[in-house]
Amino acid sequence: MAELPPRCPSPAPWADIPAELAGLVLLRLRAHVDRVRFAAVCRHWRTAARQTPLPPPLPLLALSDGTTHGLPDGEPFCLRRRCAGYSDASGNWLVFARDDGGCCCYLRNAFSDATVTLPALSRVRRAQYMSREPCDRPCKELTVHKILYCSPQLVAALVDVFGEEIVRIAVCHPGANSWWSSIYLVESCGELLMVCKTVHGMWKWKRFPSGLEKRITVVGTERNEFEVYKSDFEEMQWTKVTAIRDDQVLFLRGRSSRSVCVSGHEMPGDSIIFMENDVEDANWYDEDIRSSCSVYSMKDTKVYPLLHGSSLRSHD
Repeated sequence: MAELPPRCPSPAPWADIPAELAGLVLLRLRAHVDRVRFAAVCRHWRTAARQTPLPPPLPLLALSDGTTHGLPDGEPFCLRRRCAGYSDASGNWLVFARDDGGCCCYLRNAFSDATVTLPALSRVRRAQYMSREPCDRPCKELTVHKILYCSPQLVAALVDVFGEEIVRIAVCHPGANSWWSSIYLVESCGELLMVCKTVHGMWKWKRFPSGLEKRITVVGTERNEFEVYKSDFEEMQWTKVTAIRDDQVLFLRGRSSRSVCVSGHEMPGDSIIFMENDVEDANWYDEDIRSSCSVYSMKDTKVYPLLHGSSLRSHD
């Protein structure tokens, strides 16, 4: 009786390929839809997709009709919810207007469906001054050019506030009641820093000679507060920091800010030098308040006069 030929061994299932090989396959998949399908094959491949460091996928195209298409082939891609009605996008976050007819908007993550509530766009605190009550002008006087999702703690917007000649950057904490527009961008030791300044003080309503306009005017400053954020370009977000560097001092001006390396014998580092009643802030301060220069220490969060050496060194 003739012997049967030996059976060929069954090929190993695709799920058994080494994780390193699965990672090499993933690295060749640039389309988001292909990466999703790869992870859906089996648990082993899904684990490989989570553990393999990957470059950002090619973006998806979210069209005005609500459909979404992947690149480079334009293949349709189904999200949890359609994207119809969004007005702007920042990474995976889409910007939608509220249905209440007001000036409010919110962000929705196109993949996780998570939402972030933002303050009304009419509630942007003007210039370098933070009043006890937010300014509440009609939305028609505020133009929003771009909204950026920086991190779970920070959202930024490029706005033209109340007909000013320059575009300002407004920031807010998600869920807060208002935006801040008093910030500075500074390059320090190769890092991009964003500094938010808050002014607390006495104020009054002042009517200008024309009699047609009233404006909040600072008549006495009680204290200045600063928050510093560091950019993380890999994670595409801003991270709050509590210190700069012991050998760095930030000089803040609305038109130009810079970081300077100092010696501890010259003046203390880890501090911020700023102008009170700066040129850019002249409209918000009473004419009786003279422009002055002060130092904010990041170590003890206190403000010291700059021109008095003993006061400047007393917080070392």
